[in-house]
Amino acid sequence: MVNATGALNWLSTEKLPTNYAFMLKRLLRAITPESQTYESTRIETLEKYGEKTEDGQGYSILPENAKKFQEAMAALLAVEVDLPDTTIPSSLWEEIEPAYLIQLDWLIEEVVPDD
Repeated sequence: MVNATGALNWLSTEKLPTNYAFMLKRLLRAITPESQTYESTRIETLEKYGEKTEDGQGYSILPENAKKFQEAMAALLAVEVDLPDTTIPSSLWEEIEPAYLIQLDWLIEEVVPDD
């Protein structure tokens, strides 16, 4: 879910059949607060184990905290989130960028064309 933000934003701008648009809207409503919670927790973790860079645009993890930071982030990424059970058939798009396809793998149901 964390890595799918760009692809979900793209998908939300695509014209979809009404039923899939509705399912996607429900999914986005469920994901948005979870994404916000993840991001605020990620920032708190960066602040705890690092310090702001000189330009103030990012964080630098202190060497003595690197292992603890990695463990904390691994634990954060391992948290499972309950989302609506949604799949969207791959046949809805004539074209899709491979990067988006990878990010949305958990959401897209592969449809094999009839021979």
